[in-house]
Amino acid sequence: MKGFLTANSIKFKKTHNLGELIIMVAKIDEKLASKLRSAKKLSIYAVTYRYPDAELEPLTLKMVNDAIKIAQKVLLQLAV
Repeated sequence: MKGFLTANSIKFKKTHNLGELIIMVAKIDEKLASKLRSAKKLSIYAVTYRYPDAELEPLTLKMVNDAIKIAQKVLLQLAV
């Protein structure tokens, strides 16, 4: 998303919030943004589980599997 925004000369603040980035993408390409929407659920993994002191709750195997499914779905959407 950041690469897409940069390629379109759109400036954005430093963020790991995929929801914010999707909103910005939608201003340029709504079709692409709609393919990315489910990715906003992955934002929590950008910080919360990347930095141990930010962890809210223990990461479970189910959470990992759910995140992988979301990421795979987004990638498949983009491949079409």
